[in-house]
Amino acid sequence: MHERLGMHLRVGISPLAVTLLQAGRKPGQCRMLAEAPVAQALGAAHEEIAATLHRVLGAYEGKRLPLRLVIADALVRHWIVTPPRNALRRSDCRAAAALRFQVLFGEAPDDWHLAADWDARRPFLACALPGALLEVVAQAAAEWRLPVLQIAPQFVVAWNHWRRAIAPHAWFGLVAPGMLTLAVTHGTRLQALRAAPLPAAVWHDAPALARHLAREALRLDVPVPSLLQLCGELPADLPQRWSLPVAGDTDGGAALQCLRMGAALPPDAANPSTGVQLAMTGIWP
Repeated sequence: MHERLGMHLRVGISPLAVTLLQAGRKPGQCRMLAEAPVAQALGAAHEEIAATLHRVLGAYEGKRLPLRLVIADALVRHWIVTPPRNALRRSDCRAAAALRFQVLFGEAPDDWHLAADWDARRPFLACALPGALLEVVAQAAAEWRLPVLQIAPQFVVAWNHWRRAIAPHAWFGLVAPGMLTLAVTHGTRLQALRAAPLPAAVWHDAPALARHLAREALRLDVPVPSLLQLCGELPADLPQRWSLPVAGDTDGGAALQCLRMGAALPPDAANPSTGVQLAMTGIWP
């Protein structure tokens, strides 16, 4: 019966907290089972996250259901990889992804698990999770005899859920506490990705938000869009749609439209601030 209903346990992991939910295919089948803060929230080591995960799983006394885990973007690295012109095999794409990782983040990818939407013909999204974190997650799941179905980064979950609703040439934004991840799109594909700290007060300061977006466009070498579609933890008092001034506009005619789309995840998913669910097809098996 549980298998037919698609019942599973959903675990959200972030530097701040670990959550455990029981979920099925329908929103009404989702219920929170446990949530625990990580002991050292700022810069929490994998050991503290592992201890919290053990506590949360230890409190669960139900049927041994399979696990789907979502890792908050604060623990994940994302980047766009342009495959070499002569790329023919996945190994060529993997080498390009590893090289780009080293250039962007200044370290070798040896201690990270790399996964991607591999494509030898066009730029693709790559993600990396710390190998040490994956190891403690696997150990906890094995100790409590819970099979792992899937591990996914938070941005990937939100992108999968909303990508068909993103307008052509709009930017997509995922809002998390203190951070905004911006995705530049080309048709239905990701063209560029940029995650940067963003104080909560900026959401109520239109000129400051407009300047932030202009800076990010400059860094990405793309024009500022006319539409920014946002999901995640936006302030509750923001309207569904609002306008921002465009830098350099002297007559007041230009404006950047911001559109509030909703939560980062489907209704039966965990709170985005604590790390969330599900995955991009092909990212993590």
